[in-house]
Amino acid sequence: SAAHPAAIIWRRAEPDPVFLDSQNGIPLGLAGLDPEPPPEHEIDFREGDRLFLYTDGWTESPSRDGLLLEGPALLDLFAN
Repeated sequence: SAAHPAAIIWRRAEPDPVFLDSQNGIPLGLAGLDPEPPPEHEIDFREGDRLFLYTDGWTESPSRDGLLLEGPALLDLFAN
């Protein structure tokens, strides 16, 4: 995921979105410094499937109440 938060996938046939299982690698701009190339994975998409990519600003910025938008709360945001 190149140091980005895990993407969220919501399959048309599923009731709820889920986090994609990914490894947190080094940032893209530093990829040439990594001694091993990052692993590659393929994901099949079907019509109606949705993929959400977002920055860590969403998950690291607290609300007015001091709460972070992460885990189930973040999935609930995308689901609604």
